Amino acid sequence: MTNGIGQRLREYRIRNRMTQQAVAEAIGISAQAVSKWETGTALPDISVLVPLAALFRVTTDEILGNTARRDYWESKWREVCAEPGGALEVSEKALSEMPDDKIFLYRRACSEYLCADSASGPDGRTRLLNSSALHFSDLYAAYPDFEDALSMLVRVLSASGRTEEARRYAERSPDRDRLLTLCLSGAELSAQNRLMIGRALSQLTADLLNAGSADMLRLADVLIDNGAGLYDGRDRHAFRLAAICRRAMNAAEEKKCAEAVDALREAFDYLRNICGELFSADEAARQFQSFLQSEKLSVLKERADYKALVRDFEAFLKTE
Repeated sequence: MTNGIGQRLREYRIRNRMTQQAVAEAIGISAQAVSKWETGTALPDISVLVPLAALFRVTTDEILGNTARRDYWESKWREVCAEPGGALEVSEKALSEMPDDKIFLYRRACSEYLCADSASGPDGRTRLLNSSALHFSDLYAAYPDFEDALSMLVRVLSASGRTEEARRYAERSPDRDRLLTLCLSGAELSAQNRLMIGRALSQLTADLLNAGSADMLRLADVLIDNGAGLYDGRDRHAFRLAAICRRAMNAAEEKKCAEAVDALREAFDYLRNICGELFSADEAARQFQSFLQSEKLSVLKERADYKALVRDFEAFLKTE
């Protein structure tokens, strides 16, 4: 029993990003007392249960492990969760007993949003959307790491026509790009979608190049050749260079040394053509040297044509 309470208190403290000292100061006790609760060597006095519950935004029953009422409301909610009106009613009743229950706070706000579509008249819809936005905002303020609450807040604000507010919240999220599509329209939405597709395409291309097999490189070539309008300009050139160098590495591993040097020469010629356009000489050096220094190319180092390539590359750098 003691260990159960201590474990829960520790979880609540960590979830709220608090130290033992901060908890102690908030409710007027010593940090040593908090430590004893969490390690199971002592129980909190009954007089601090209510302050602890308020501090951690839970119920005293949750601290004590008495979950019967919550289990009851969870069962009731599952019976009606497919119907937004019923889910809203059960959520509100559950919150009348457990006003700080994170899950039911989220469910209430979601149900309000879903009920707005079937509300009678524009006033009813506006009232439900505003209430949902307020509840999601409060929930996100209480739980800044609750990404689902932030995502739904952006969605609700956008549905309410409060697009500037929605954009400000979307900018805060690790899922920024996707959430911004909920706030934009017209040319801005098209540009955002292209940006997201471009990033996804760049990630896929990088994965294919890292895989490095002949089949993967052929597929990467197809993407690079046909995705000109979607890649960032620098990314496309960097991927093209990487694809050529990967083919050189594969040829070297197969002891096709002349073919490997030819591919490296092709990469060098390509690099010379683009470095003035998008890459500085220093960037060109880092890009190409990272491939030349690969152990996979060590079989080439005594070849005259490889040495000539290296000399040409070094001379090129001196002229830039």
